[in-house]
Amino acid sequence: MKKLIYILILIPLLSFAEFHSGIMTFTDNTTKEGFIEIPDDSENNTIKFRLEEKGNTEKFPLELIKSFFINNENGEKIKFVTTHLAYFKPFSKDNSFKVHKKLACVEVIKEGKINLYSAWFMTTGPKYSSILDGNYFINRGNDYSLILYENFGAGYKWNYFLSLLKKHFSEECPNLVNLVNKDDFKKNGFVRIIELYEQNCGK
Repeated sequence: MKKLIYILILIPLLSFAEFHSGIMTFTDNTTKEGFIEIPDDSENNTIKFRLEEKGNTEKFPLELIKSFFINNENGEKIKFVTTHLAYFKPFSKDNSFKVHKKLACVEVIKEGKINLYSAWFMTTGPKYSSILDGNYFINRGNDYSLILYENFGAGYKWNYFLSLLKKHFSEECPNLVNLVNKDDFKKNGFVRIIELYEQNCGK
């Protein structure tokens, strides 16, 4: 039984160990074109890179990486950037938050006046079963990205999401939370927050 459980855990992790064609941009703005492996955890210290798909593997620390693009199996270009993840402090009344010291690799879901990023961890992986299963962060051009929704593995929690939404926008754009329609949101996902912000908030 233990052996079976181990195999079931290992299979999805192995599926992430795949190199995709792409371009990596470093912090000095130099680039490398080749094949890039999406890490199985956003806060992995390194990104694996190959000049050829079956060639030798290099490991580049996140501190040296600015961003990279990969081409997925559908021919779509997916962008990733590095950032520090930040989380609101529990029971804090002033919406204070703590920024992780480690850098993270996150997928860019949408960019605009504010940016929407998605992070993943060993328990979820970089591919989700639906648009509501990930861990989403708002970035405002800083070197950190603040949690918008965190997946605890227990399903989608609407009230929890609304509480974090208020923490983000209660001062800057207090009406935003009232513009969120649950059915529309379930259909279109977290990208609707960026669209609503673009239409109703910010300069």
